[in-house]
This record gives sequence, structure tokens and C-alpha cells, in this order.
Amino acid sequence: MRFPMSMAARAAALSQHPLAPSNHSSNHTADVSRLLIANTGHILLADFDGTSFTTALNYSDAGADPSWLAYDGAGRLFAVDEWGTNLRSLSLDLAANTLEPLAQAQGSSGVVHLEFNPDRTRMVGAAYGNGTIDVWNIEGGGLSLIKTIVSQPARDTTADEEPVVSHPHQSVLDPTGRYFAVNDLGTDTILVIDSADDAYDVSNLVPVQPGCGPRHGVFYPAWTAAASLPATHYMVVCELSNEVYVFALTYTEDNLIFTMAQAISTFDPNNPPANATSAAAGEIALSRNSLDLYVSNRLTADPTDGIAHYKIADGGVLSFADEYTSGGQIPRMFSLSTNDKTVFVATQNGTTGVSAFTRRCDGTIAEGPLATIPMNLFGDPVLTPGPKYIQQIA
Repeated sequence: MRFPMSMAARAAALSQHPLAPSNHSSNHTADVSRLLIANTGHILLADFDGTSFTTALNYSDAGADPSWLAYDGAGRLFAVDEWGTNLRSLSLDLAANTLEPLAQAQGSSGVVHLEFNPDRTRMVGAAYGNGTIDVWNIEGGGLSLIKTIVSQPARDTTADEEPVVSHPHQSVLDPTGRYFAVNDLGTDTILVIDSADDAYDVSNLVPVQPGCGPRHGVFYPAWTAAASLPATHYMVVCELSNEVYVFALTYTEDNLIFTMAQAISTFDPNNPPANATSAAAGEIALSRNSLDLYVSNRLTADPTDGIAHYKIADGGVLSFADEYTSGGQIPRMFSLSTNDKTVFVATQNGTTGVSAFTRRCDGTIAEGPLATIPMNLFGDPVLTPGPKYIQQIA
């Protein structure tokens, strides 16, 4: 879901961002998590030591909305502009805490997600605003558009239905490194893109239940990239119907087949939200041991929005376990630390912009945050929504 902003308000927001980096040493220990955080007009590098956050870098991305970032692990950071057509690459020096522009290129408008191929020579962008999917060549430090795929619905609308509008929201690489699943929120379709022979052709159009609004998904189990093993299931969160769909997967010689296996609400069955009509599920994350799944619920009209928790049984079957506070409102993105011991949540509204919560060994999340970053450090929330992106990179 995207929240419109007038050009005047956006310009004002970009000029009124008060968060400045602190004087910070570049000597980091293994128990310090380095995080990328972004909101309209700014990209931040923050350090979390288990009890507090420290800002190491505050890069002014004037005139842009970097709502999604992708770090290649070797010094290059890619940033979308959700309200424009520019894709940017930047040089990120984690030792010096610096971020410098490298290149920019024109692609589709309204890109909201980026995903690498296994060797990080190609990158797939989901363009919510344009209804397309961009494939980029980023080999050897380059940035060039290879092709743009028009997102197509899996089924035709009937005469009494409103025409659908394509809104790809995410592209997810499967564990074998061959297929990308693209969730189209507007057409209720999951597109399968086959990267074999560098073709990046659509090999399958998977229809989901009309009114689902597939937003973000994860392949299950959470194999490491080195394993290159096939997934057994794909789990996708529906923004419009507030459900998680689970699909069983079958790999053929030249395709990836999805079979619907389960649908489960993102709400606590014993404690529904104050406003289930306005609620819109957002992010999804799978623990590295593949025993726990988490989904954010937004716009619930509760004092704070929540993170739903599911246990995963053999066969990829989900059962609702609990729901925890997100620490604020509109948790568009949250992510797990690389060791799975911390949940980092970015919220776009409320008094808190970022929260870090303990994730216990049994998958439960502690109620009180370990540390927070207040919303007022991200600017005026009336003009600028709070952070949209948060991810540990080191």
C-alpha cells in the first residue's frame, strides 16, 4: 500500500529532516548490528549494540523516496525512488561510514522492491507504480536495463468486474536461484520468472483468490543460498484480505508449479483489530530454522499495530501462535537480525520510528523493546512518513 503525498508536501518534508549523524567510531565489534534504515529523502546507517541505537551515517537523498534498498555485500548499495523512475547505485564504505553516488539509470516508475540473482550480476525490480518488472545488468559495477516485463493477470475479468490494474510489489528469488516469484497486488497473481539462460521470461501465472492482494512472500524452508535446494512451499501475505496463503511447490524441468494448500488470517482469532476493514497486512519474515513465520498488521486502529506469529509444522502448515506490538503504527517493514535474536521494526506513524525487540529461542517476541528511535528524529510525520525500510547488513 502506498500513501500519496503532494509535491509541495514532499518538498517541504525533504527540507525539514532533522536527524543528523553522530560522531561515531568506525571500530565495530561482532556484537554490534549494522542496519540500513530509509525514509523519504534519507538513507541511514545505524548501529545497534543490544541496548541502544547510534547513527553512523545520515545520507541526504534529496528529491527521492528510497523505500527499498539492496546491498550487494561488497560495497554497492542500490536505491529505488518510489515516486520516480531513477534507480541509483551508491558506494557504501562501512569502515569510513560514507555513502557516495556511483551511477543512476532510468527504469520503470514506482519501483518498490529489488532482488538479486545468486551471483549478484542481475537484479529484478518490482514496479508497483508502472505495472512492470525491470531486469537489470549490474555486472562489473555497471547499471543497465536489460528488459522490462509487463505484468499480466492470471485470469481475465468478467463483464461485471472492474478492470484490474497491475501492481507488482515484490520479486522473491527461490532457493535454487533460478526462479523469481513476483507478487502482483493489483491483479491477484503471482508471476514466475525463469532466469535460465539469462532469459528472464514469464514461465507461469499463478492466480490467487480475488481480493487477496498478494504483497510480500517467502520461500520455505529457509535454505541458505549455498544449498541451492528446492523449496517445498511459498508463503505470501495478502494485503487486502489480511491472510497468509501457503502454496505447495512442484519443480518440473522448466517451470515452478504452485498449488494452494492453506489460507489463514493475519489476525489473532481471540483478539481481532479495532478496525478489520481498514487493516492492511504488510511484511512477512521466516526464521532461519524455518519454525516460525511473522507478519505485520497495519492500519488496525489499535494503539499500536502488531506483528503476528505463526508456528510452522511439518509440511509447511501454519498455526497462529500470538501477536505482539510493533512498537508504533504502520509497520510497513520489519526484519529479523542475521542471528534471529532480534526483530527490527520500522513504523511510519506514532511516537516511535524504529524498535528493536528480543526474539527468544522458542520464536516468541519479548513485549518491551530493547531500544527505540523516536519518530520526531525522522521529521514531521504529517509531511514525511516514518521509516519504510530496515535491514541488518553486517
